[in-house]
Amino acid sequence: MPFQSEQQRKAMYAAASGHSNIGIPKSVGEKFIKHKDDGEAENLEWLDEILLKEMEANMLKPDSEVSAPMLLTPKEYEVDSNIVVRKGELSQELQKLQIKDIGEKLYEAVKHIQEMKKDDDCDEEVVPRFGVEEKKDSVEVVPEKPLVTAPIDKDAGPAGRCAGIMFVTPDEEILLIRRGNGGDYPGTWAVPGGHQNADESLEDCARRECLEETGLKYEGKLEVLFDNGEFCTYMARDVNKGNVQLNHESTGYDWCNIDHPPFPLHPGMVTAFKVAKAKTETDIADLISQGILASPQMYANIALLAIRITGTGLAFRSSIGEHVWRDPSLYLNDEFLRRCNGLMVVMDHPETQVLTPKEFKNRAVGSVMLPYIKGDEVWGIAKIYDQDAIDEIVRGIIPGEEVSTSPAVVFDETAGNITLTTENGEPLLIEGVPFLLDHIAIVTKARGSKGVWDKGGDAAGVLLTNNEVSEND
Repeated sequence: MPFQSEQQRKAMYAAASGHSNIGIPKSVGEKFIKHKDDGEAENLEWLDEILLKEMEANMLKPDSEVSAPMLLTPKEYEVDSNIVVRKGELSQELQKLQIKDIGEKLYEAVKHIQEMKKDDDCDEEVVPRFGVEEKKDSVEVVPEKPLVTAPIDKDAGPAGRCAGIMFVTPDEEILLIRRGNGGDYPGTWAVPGGHQNADESLEDCARRECLEETGLKYEGKLEVLFDNGEFCTYMARDVNKGNVQLNHESTGYDWCNIDHPPFPLHPGMVTAFKVAKAKTETDIADLISQGILASPQMYANIALLAIRITGTGLAFRSSIGEHVWRDPSLYLNDEFLRRCNGLMVVMDHPETQVLTPKEFKNRAVGSVMLPYIKGDEVWGIAKIYDQDAIDEIVRGIIPGEEVSTSPAVVFDETAGNITLTTENGEPLLIEGVPFLLDHIAIVTKARGSKGVWDKGGDAAGVLLTNNEVSEND
C-alpha cells in the first residue's frame, strides 16, 4: 500500500535514517516503513501504541529533551491561534484519541508547531485555558491587571511552613497549576500555595498565595484536608470556576477531574489526592495504617484509633514474674490478622480472665476493624464509640497521661505451650497458638499505663499523633 502523500513518505524515511528535522522518533519511522513494505499498513494500531508510549514518556521530560511532538492540529483540538498548548495539558485527551493515519497526523502536528513558534516572537508566555468559565459566586474574580507577588518576609522562606488550597467544584473538578522554575519540582502540577509570612496564619497564607498565583480571591470556608507538618493543604468545596490569571510563578493551569489529573504531579499532591478521595471509614483507616493520616481521626460518631494488638519476641510479665516468648511466625501472618477482625476493645482488663456479659457491658468501647502488621508487632485500627473513653485516651498526648495496650489470649492443652526455667531460676513460657483472642485492653494511667509488650520501655501501644482531636470534634 503506497504512502498517502509524498510529504508523509519523506518524513518517515528521514526519521528512519535518524535525520528527522521535525521530531519524529527513529523507531517510529523504521517500524512505519517496515509495515508499509510488508503490506500491513491496513491495521495501524501497533503504531498508535508506539506513539502514545512516546508521548507519555515525553510528559516527564524537560522541554529541551522532548523527542516527539506533544501537540495535535487544530483539526483535532480547538486551539486559538494565539494559544500555545504545552505538554501536560493533553495527558487525559491523548488516552482517548483514536488516530486514523498516524504518519500524516504526526507530520501535520509538527508543521503546526513550527508555524506557531514562528508567530511567537514575544517573551511573555501564553497560558492555555481549558474549560474555564467566568463565574462570580464563591470565588471573586479580581479585575484584570498585572499581578505583583507580595515581597517575601525576611522570616519566611524554605525554612517556614507552607499552605495552599484545593478548590473543588460541584462537579468534583479541582484546580491545579503547573510550577515554574522558581521552586522545587519545576514542571509538576500542584494546588496553588506557598510560604507563610511572619505573623500570618496558615489559613491567611493559603488565601494570599492563591490570590497571587491565580487571581482568585476566596473568602469562603476552608477545611484542613492534609497537613504533613510542612505543607498544609486546605479544601474549599463547591467552588465555581473563576477566570484564572497566573503570575510569573506558574506556566499553566487546568480544572481537572481528580481521577484524571495532568502529569507529572508534585510528590506532595500524590498523598493529598489519596486523602481527598477517601470516602468511607475504611478509606480513612487505611490511610492511618499507612502513616498518611494521624491517629486518632474523628469520623462521624466514632474515633478511628491505631492501637497495638500484640508484640512478638521476648517480654516479661511483671505481675507474675514470668518471661514469655511469642513466636513471630505464629502472629505475623494473614491467618492471625483474620482472627483480629472485630476483636473487642475494652478499657483496662476485666477482673476475670475473659469478658463476661457484665464486664463487656461495663468496659467495651469499640472493636478492631483493620488489623495490619507493623514491624514485629500486630496493630489494628479500632473504632471507638465511647466519648468518655476517647477523652481519656487523647489525654495520653499529655506527658504523664500515657496509655498503652495489652491483649488477652487464652491457651488450652492443644496450644503446645512449653514452660522452661532460666539460669536465674525464673520461669520462661514459650507460647504456642492461642485458641481464643478474647479482647484487647487499652491500659490507662490507673493501671500503670504499661502493657507487657512495651517490654519495659515507654508506653507505646496507642498511636497518638493528632493533637487536634478533642471532645469538641
